[in-house]
Amino acid sequence: TCVSRVCLSYALAFYGFSFLVKPISRKGNNLFSYIIGTALIIISLFFHRSALFLLLLLPLSLFNLNKRTIWLFVLAFPAIVVLISTNVFDYILNFDQTDSSLLDSETASLYLESDKKRVVGLGQSIEFFFKYGSHVVMVLLIAKCILSKAYQSWPTQIQKYANATLYITVIAFALYLAPGASTYKTFERLIAFAYVPESFFMTHLLKNDYEKKIVNVFNLLITAYIVYGALYYNIYFGIVDF
Repeated sequence: TCVSRVCLSYALAFYGFSFLVKPISRKGNNLFSYIIGTALIIISLFFHRSALFLLLLLPLSLFNLNKRTIWLFVLAFPAIVVLISTNVFDYILNFDQTDSSLLDSETASLYLESDKKRVVGLGQSIEFFFKYGSHVVMVLLIAKCILSKAYQSWPTQIQKYANATLYITVIAFALYLAPGASTYKTFERLIAFAYVPESFFMTHLLKNDYEKKIVNVFNLLITAYIVYGALYYNIYFGIVDF
């Protein structure tokens, strides 16, 4: 049930974002599109409160990025990690113990222990590399394009989806680096949101044969994760359980 609510939540949020990224004009006026888009993003919060991150990050994604933005990200990243590590973030996650959308520390610890029993040792490191390495590759690609000004030649909507990918991934990995079970499990939830804008962005890259080597690395990591998951969970656990 929780996974279904998460999927519905970020599907609604990004559906609303699409109205803002490429507005539908009615008699030359985009206001109707902006109202619908904003309403859908706000409504997504009612299905899962982890969409709160999207409510904060998606509006920022509407503004173009440049070289200064990238250096600002680099300088601000350690400060974001420190901020997340404070009791302020833990308070936000624990403010309503009856709400399972935002994980309290105790529940997150139970989830984390369950994950460790499911994947152990070297398998845990391999899964992490395949599962999340593609997001790092995508951020490096976007940063490279912004620094080289290739970003400026992309269609407006592709720029916005690239922005969303960058914001979500950076904040997610700041959560990963901050200590605590609740921040790690929130990282896992937030990083999953990046798949939506990444898919639109990748469609553009593949269609235009852009940065083929980096795109191939991204595709390789995604494919490796799928193959690894199929082999590890089906074959290995099938033998162990048998």
